Amino acid sequence: MVEGSGALSLRETSEQRKQLLRDTVAKRRTFHPTLVHDFGAVDTRYDKAFDLVDGIYVRLTHEPFDVAAPNVQGAAHTQARLIIKDISGDCRQPVNAGPLDVLATDIAIAPSLDLIVLLASDLEPSPDGPFLFVYLRTLSSLGRRAHPDAAKSVLMFLNDAEGSPPFHLSIEEDILSVYRPYDAGSLQIFHWTSGTHLVVSLDLACFYLPLISVCVELE
Repeated sequence: MVEGSGALSLRETSEQRKQLLRDTVAKRRTFHPTLVHDFGAVDTRYDKAFDLVDGIYVRLTHEPFDVAAPNVQGAAHTQARLIIKDISGDCRQPVNAGPLDVLATDIAIAPSLDLIVLLASDLEPSPDGPFLFVYLRTLSSLGRRAHPDAAKSVLMFLNDAEGSPPFHLSIEEDILSVYRPYDAGSLQIFHWTSGTHLVVSLDLACFYLPLISVCVELE
C-alpha cells in the first residue's frame, strides 16, 4: 500500500489506519453511548413531536395558554411552542423557545437551509376539505417567518385520513415529502421552493417508509 509523499502523504501508516478501522467497527458493535448534553428535568406532558438534524434539536409542544397572556382570542386553549437547542460539539448556547401562530402537529427541520416545516390541520373545514397545511418557515426565527426561498409560504393538500393518524415529514434539499403510513397510506411530494405539488399517491400498500429520496428534473 502506497503511503504517498509530500503534500499527499498520510500521517498514519497503513497498519495504524487498519487498527483505527478495527476500533471503529468494534465501538459500533459494542455501542457504549457517552453523555454529551444533560437537559435536566424535562416536562414531557405536552410533547407533540421532535426532530434532530446536524446537531440541532427541536421539540414541538402543545401547552395551555397562559391565562395572563395578552391577545388570546377564540375558544382555543392550547398553543404550539418550539424549543430549539444547538447540541453540536461543545456548544453551550442557551435554549431558544417561543410560541407559534399555528397549532402545528408535526415538524421537520433542515438546518443547512434554515428551514423548518410545520404541519397543521384545517381548523375551519371547508366544503372541499378537510385539508392539511404545510408551513415553510425559517428555523432562525423560531418558525415565525416565512422562508424567503419559498414561492408559496403555505402548501396544502386534501386530508382523506380518518381520525388523527401520524404523518412523517422528510426534507431532501428542495424536495419535501409528507408520508402517512399504516392502513391505506398516502404520499405527497412537493418541490417546496416553487410550491409545485409533484406527486399525489394514495392507498399505498406499505407500512413504513424510513427515507424518501426523489430526483426530479424541472423544466
